[in-house]
Amino acid sequence: QLCADSSYDLIIVRVSADRAGILSSLQGLVERSVLQADTLEYFAWDLSNLPSESGESLDFETHASNQFETIRSLVEVSFSGYRNHYSENPQLARSATVEGYLEWVERAMQAETSRMFLATKTGQLEPLGFIVADVNVQQHIAEVLLNGVDPAHRRQGVYQTCLVGAAWALRQIDGMTKLVISTQSANTSVKAAWNQLGLRHWFDINTFHVMRTAT
Repeated sequence: QLCADSSYDLIIVRVSADRAGILSSLQGLVERSVLQADTLEYFAWDLSNLPSESGESLDFETHASNQFETIRSLVEVSFSGYRNHYSENPQLARSATVEGYLEWVERAMQAETSRMFLATKTGQLEPLGFIVADVNVQQHIAEVLLNGVDPAHRRQGVYQTCLVGAAWALRQIDGMTKLVISTQSANTSVKAAWNQLGLRHWFDINTFHVMRTAT
């Protein structure tokens, strides 16, 4: 009903994948077209089961930060050409993915519950990877909203250093007991890395783009 009444040209709808009837319901809307743009797989990490090391290595280390501008260019380079629900919609510009992520993470970091962690070379300040998370202090659950690594430094241990370091900090400083993170279902390499660290598949969410049709 919200989609039917809305004046927006594009509405992004996310629902649990077990709601099998939602697609047909959306397709029944008058003057709307519907695209299933992606499926997100959510993984959960029991933070009582972290690796014995805090994520530091001889090559990289993790730092906490709250300055969005320190990762703006890193977000741009990390998600240039990245395929997600924005890029699956032919009606959106190619730049929509990066612009959407920049706006989303900058807004998210304005909340008191936001946390950001940077991975750098040991003893240096330039961020090579980042994780932005939100903490739920009542449920003791942290959700990773966005994370990325400079393409020039991938497959070198930057991502694992950042993720493990962030998990340790979230547990020790914020008292989090669970970390939740998601990715597109086709992103098999990231899911394999999570499984190796001890994260386990939790649930799936489908993303639909509901678009106003020309009259």
